[in-house]
Amino acid sequence: MLGNMESNAVKPLDAKDTYPSTTAIIDAKGAREVANAVNILKEEKNVQPIGQEFVKELKTDEGSFVNYHCKLCDCRITDPTAKDQHIKGRRHRLAYNKKVNTPPIYAAF
Repeated sequence: MLGNMESNAVKPLDAKDTYPSTTAIIDAKGAREVANAVNILKEEKNVQPIGQEFVKELKTDEGSFVNYHCKLCDCRITDPTAKDQHIKGRRHRLAYNKKVNTPPIYAAF
């Protein structure tokens, strides 16, 4: 009887015949992530700087450049390229929108 059951047993399917390989799934997912990252980078290049009036250049008493200070984000920036990146960045934009687009608070009577 035991021998008869073994002959009637269903043979399992070979995974590689019915499903895409794990490598193919990872490659497809990785390709989508890379494409999304490229699109995000393209969009970031088109971002216009905002809130430049909140970034002040700090100098020594003699007038030589030290660094920049962003009053919105309360951070110091060491070079002009980093300043340009900062004023286009997400953190600075959020702080700017919070400061500029805040609706007035009215007192309840």
